[in-house]
Amino acid sequence: MNMLITGVPGWLGNRFLEVLVKGFNGEGTPQNNRIRCLVQKGVNTSEIDNLLKIKNIEKIIGDVSNIDTLKDVAKDIDLVFHIAGIIHPKRLRKVRKICSKYPPKQE
Repeated sequence: MNMLITGVPGWLGNRFLEVLVKGFNGEGTPQNNRIRCLVQKGVNTSEIDNLLKIKNIEKIIGDVSNIDTLKDVAKDIDLVFHIAGIIHPKRLRKVRKICSKYPPKQE
């Protein structure tokens, strides 16, 4: 299975990635999944780099607020774990802008 994770290298994203790579309590993953991480430009990826010693993880530089980035990064992906979040109140305007520009499709 091809998986995409957003929110790495945030605290929760890093912990989640670690469980996918090492399994719970270090027992290893049950399947040979391919993992792709969407990471922001300029962030510290040392925890991802440490996990690269155990499993091949694809790092893609991008931004969840850029629709063009998302189209490219999601190619050939079966499952998305969207863990990215904007936790700083100063960035709430950006969240509103993104949500108004790309509202959910009505069915």
